[in-house]
Amino acid sequence: MGQCRSVETHAEQHGTARYWAAEARLAMKGLGTDDQRLINALTNHTDTEMEAISYAYQAMYAKTLTSAVASDCSGNYKNALVAMLKPKAVVDAETLRKAMKGVGTDEFALIRTLLTLDWYEMEEVKSTYMSLYNKNLAADVDSELSGDFKYTMNLILSTKPEAHAKMARRAMKGFGTDESALIRLLNIVTCQELFDMKIAYQTLFSRDFIADLKSELSGHLEQALVALAQADVAQIPFTDVSYTSSQAATDAQVLRKAMKGAGTDESAIIRILTQRTEYQRQCIAEAYLAAHNKSLESAFKTETSGRLEECLVAMITPRFKMLTMSLRKAMAGWGTDESALVMCLVHRPAEDLYYMRREYAAIYQQDLIKVIRRECSGSFEDILVCLVLSSAEVCALALDKAMKGLGTDDSALIQLLTHRSYMMPDIREAYLRQYGRPLAEAVASECSGWYKEVLLKLVNFDSDPSLQYGYFIAPPVATYDQRDQFQQILQQAYTAVTNHVAPVAQQALAMGVTHLHDVVLESPNMRNSLPRY
Repeated sequence: MGQCRSVETHAEQHGTARYWAAEARLAMKGLGTDDQRLINALTNHTDTEMEAISYAYQAMYAKTLTSAVASDCSGNYKNALVAMLKPKAVVDAETLRKAMKGVGTDEFALIRTLLTLDWYEMEEVKSTYMSLYNKNLAADVDSELSGDFKYTMNLILSTKPEAHAKMARRAMKGFGTDESALIRLLNIVTCQELFDMKIAYQTLFSRDFIADLKSELSGHLEQALVALAQADVAQIPFTDVSYTSSQAATDAQVLRKAMKGAGTDESAIIRILTQRTEYQRQCIAEAYLAAHNKSLESAFKTETSGRLEECLVAMITPRFKMLTMSLRKAMAGWGTDESALVMCLVHRPAEDLYYMRREYAAIYQQDLIKVIRRECSGSFEDILVCLVLSSAEVCALALDKAMKGLGTDDSALIQLLTHRSYMMPDIREAYLRQYGRPLAEAVASECSGWYKEVLLKLVNFDSDPSLQYGYFIAPPVATYDQRDQFQQILQQAYTAVTNHVAPVAQQALAMGVTHLHDVVLESPNMRNSLPRY
């Protein structure tokens, strides 16, 4: 094993996980607990670090760190430390179970938990929930909820292809077909999302999506939507890079000819637009405006009508702008189109949501979130608002809700503040922006004692998100020999690890010129990436 074995031995002997595990042990040894020492040992660590510290503690003392803390501490102070020691997926799964257990359901606990998860975390929580309770999370949520809130939660717990497939099926199921919903859906999905959706549709419902479209639609709308649903990037004659302004001008002229004179050649319009990408259709619209001093949208509105007009206009409208207009239409006039709101917001990329909020304010001079709050109510209102907000803004909202009014929801505070070091700067900024008060000040006013000390440590701790790949805050002292050896180890890792970690190693190496003792290589996933000899 040679050199690699010596690296692992050094990590075992001088690694930070063992150091902090020993510190925690000393804090709890004998009569009484040195709470300040215990807090110092267990805070200011990333999730990866905490996992290693817990593992080291058990290996060194034949007892889990969680059980040791639970027996030495009490109350919310104990609950906060124990939550820090558990994997994030376990904390979230337990929160979800508690929210649905017994009489009534804590619907906002479901919202704050599920709407701050990315795709990977969502799958991990679902798997953990099944492991802990031998129950399917989606089925449990379905059994507890009802109406539009239940439908929205069901989509959130689904993968994006499954959610799109369920939206499509809902638009065609039962009496009548929601043609606007189908137009909207087929114009907001990318080619890859469409491909995945069709597979999911077949898997979930044992039905062919194209066949269902043909059975539910007719005329030129059927022709247009079926052509969109059958779109294949490989069959589009131009790539976005090779599509020139002259080609856009030619396509614009074909569309002009199809609408000129007596009658309109709808098939020709459909053929051109469905054989072009979203970007290329934007180019055609710009070329048409430049050549004829009239927008292509106004031409479609003059020459076509009904759902076909709606479909053609949607095809030449930028995705985020079309979504913005759909949101406005869903909440305008009497009544609200809840299905349209859900389709526009669930599983939308953060970029789309950002532009939708900005576009809505620019076009309609109104704040989208305020409009949603005015038009909707209850948990359905809460979930739509949280879909529009970023994860950090959802956490800020949930934190304010946990500390608002009489009493404090300590379970919510603990869940929201543990396991979020990588996004804590964003949470603090969002909280200050939304409520005009520093988060630390708000937490300090609601808590006391060592419990407050722990939460403030969590609030004020920042970690580079890249450190989740496995770099550790080391003990406060290190000898020059250790520093030299560390530099050699880190340089070796930098030349060996995968591309997504290498820049982080390079940054740590540069930082190590002044304080190598602040970062130590101790993570199993990093050790495994070193070359074997």
